[in-house]
Amino acid sequence: MINGVVMSTSFDGHDQNTNLFLAGTPFGGTSFNAELNATPRRRSTTSGSAPCSPISRMAARSSSRRRGSSSSSVELARWLGSRRRSTTFSRAEGEALGDPNDRFGAGVLGLAAANTSSTSLQQKIKAIQLGNETDPLDARLGVIREVFRHGIARGAMFGIDDILFDTHAPASATGQAPGYRDLSSRLARVFTYLAATPFDDQLSLLDVTTVVIGSEFGRTMRQQGLPIDNTGTDHNPLSSTVLIGGSGIKSGLVVGASDFQTAAETLSATHLAFDPAALKVMGRPFDFTSGEVRNDRPAAFVAGDYLQIASVINTVYSLFDIDRAKWRLVERNGEVAPVLSNLLA
Repeated sequence: MINGVVMSTSFDGHDQNTNLFLAGTPFGGTSFNAELNATPRRRSTTSGSAPCSPISRMAARSSSRRRGSSSSSVELARWLGSRRRSTTFSRAEGEALGDPNDRFGAGVLGLAAANTSSTSLQQKIKAIQLGNETDPLDARLGVIREVFRHGIARGAMFGIDDILFDTHAPASATGQAPGYRDLSSRLARVFTYLAATPFDDQLSLLDVTTVVIGSEFGRTMRQQGLPIDNTGTDHNPLSSTVLIGGSGIKSGLVVGASDFQTAAETLSATHLAFDPAALKVMGRPFDFTSGEVRNDRPAAFVAGDYLQIASVINTVYSLFDIDRAKWRLVERNGEVAPVLSNLLA
């Protein structure tokens, strides 16, 4: 468990952490993490060599997503058929025109290689075997199981769309307890499923999967101007909690902490600069060398002094041996966010 995770202090909106994970910016740009899926497998478990495939689950999503329809499946089948025909033509052209010393020829060779990979991917997709799961969570996990087993991708991400956590009105906020119980039950099902489902003859999916569970933002303790016994909550980027476990991660640890733990606490000048009304909780400064929370109260905000979602992402990236040039920064034009090395098994 990673506590007191400070998100972008200048951005309070939706999809922030998801966008940073996928595109390297909280403002988005892509829906697929290319770095994660382009890196060769490297990591080993104690039971044997296996990929670490992260399920990055943004648990507090409140925006809806479009779901695939039967017509889109038909279109995919037609597209795969057309790709098989064009691959044969492209391979022949590549053999005739390919020349690594010529810009055009090198491009032809690259296209031929891509088509060959595409053919391999088509065969892997055809090998997918899904059950008749009717429960949406079981159906999603079934797709992830097949994608990981067949080496189609090394990452999967899905959110909770049917439980509303982004509530502001007092009545909505006080009625959230059933939703959190439902969420806890689903997360338990995810880990149970991974532990009980074989990846191969020796390993379970949990043996080879790194799971990250997070949210778009934390919440304020109350809304400004409302009494504490009749208040809702608003967005808070200054503190959140991330759960991480599975392959490559030490279990049973609590890393980081937040401030404002008592009504009498003296808040730092940094906290009050972002939250003058004292409605929010903020992550405490963190010593990445020792892995311990710092007890000082900084007068000014320095991004590298705090736990951030960028460090969580880079910790996962380190498991995949992803090129450091692709790692996330503590801030725009800043340093690379440090890895939480004390979490690594």
